[in-house]
Amino acid sequence: MPRKPILQLLIVAALVWLGLRGQSPGPGADAIAAAVPVAAREIAVLYLGARDCPYCRAWEAQQRPAFMDSALAQRVRLLESVRASFREPARAADLPTGLALDTAALPRPTPAFVLLVDGQAVATVIGGNGWSERLLPALERVTGVAGPQ
Repeated sequence: MPRKPILQLLIVAALVWLGLRGQSPGPGADAIAAAVPVAAREIAVLYLGARDCPYCRAWEAQQRPAFMDSALAQRVRLLESVRASFREPARAADLPTGLALDTAALPRPTPAFVLLVDGQAVATVIGGNGWSERLLPALERVTGVAGPQ
């Protein structure tokens, strides 16, 4: 392969890496908070994980306990769906009992978090950064309750 295409490919890869580094895909905290109606009766978060996902294990060991010990957990219900492998799509059988979502619309990457308002999905964030940098601040704004410190 000639050197010029390889160099161009490396430059594009570096630019993509620099542009995405440290960012998690999905809407920002303001957009998430705006998606929650003032008259919401129930706010819940569906955690989507996988047993073979090291990032899921880290979230489960560190961030889940901190959330559960916070005042925010009294206002926002945490639901969990953990499948065998992050390589598999989410299945209806993996969802908590009574939760009816279109599993084809759920993200495949794990960990992922789906914000549910009165049982309807209104926002999704992916990754531990999405949880801490986007979803938690949005939940704090909507509820007026502080999350984990």
